[in-house]
Amino acid sequence: MPNRRIYLKMKSLKEAQSIFFSAFNFTNFLKTEVISTTESLNRVTAKPIFARFSSPNFHCAAMDGYAVNAELTFGVTLDQPKELTIGKEVFAINTGYPLPDDTNAVIMIENVVEKEGKIEINKAVYPWQN
Repeated sequence: MPNRRIYLKMKSLKEAQSIFFSAFNFTNFLKTEVISTTESLNRVTAKPIFARFSSPNFHCAAMDGYAVNAELTFGVTLDQPKELTIGKEVFAINTGYPLPDDTNAVIMIENVVEKEGKIEINKAVYPWQN
């Protein structure tokens, strides 16, 4: 096999960047303009957009499950499951419903084993997990 010298004449970083960027048309790439929302289809925002008010303006469940104070689940694992009392430590909740006071997370219904007046979980949740 002949002696190959493929990588012996490498380009400098500056040269490589120049070659790379010359392959793209960046002329209008960083331009910005103000347009109405009706003209914005298939466009990309130049900066983040923030709402003045959250909608909804309360913490609500994004899924069906049980609302809980996440701290009650800390330390729960497959090897150390935990039972929580329905109506006292956890509260059944449907998608879109406001979170009850003193709760800050929702355990998905698929992640619980329902027992008589209790649920068993084998995975912790973190605050505002929902």
